[in-house]
Amino acid sequence: MPPSTRAAAAEAPRLLTRGQFRALTALGGLALALTGVNGALAASNRAAEREVAARGAFVQQTVPLEALQAEIARGLADRALRTNDRAVLEMLAANNVTVTPPAAPAAPTPARP
Repeated sequence: MPPSTRAAAAEAPRLLTRGQFRALTALGGLALALTGVNGALAASNRAAEREVAARGAFVQQTVPLEALQAEIARGLADRALRTNDRAVLEMLAANNVTVTPPAAPAAPTPARP
């Protein structure tokens, strides 16, 4: 450096002290790191939202099938009770379908004279 430039630099006021410069540099690095973390969390959030939307669509598609499933279970239970099919009754019980046999018809009461 020429002597005139060196003298001018010595006379110019410093804008930041070394400690301030290091602190601001560290804060800038921290801000940059947090920006990266924010981007990663946003991408993860979008992936989770897509999964939730897919599950919601699946649930919406299966709702109309509930009535069909109940009708099939009812038909299986009726047939199993009529034919006394223990295997079908056990299969229904394993799938949390409660089968109650119909009440036995009441014996006719004798007519009073």
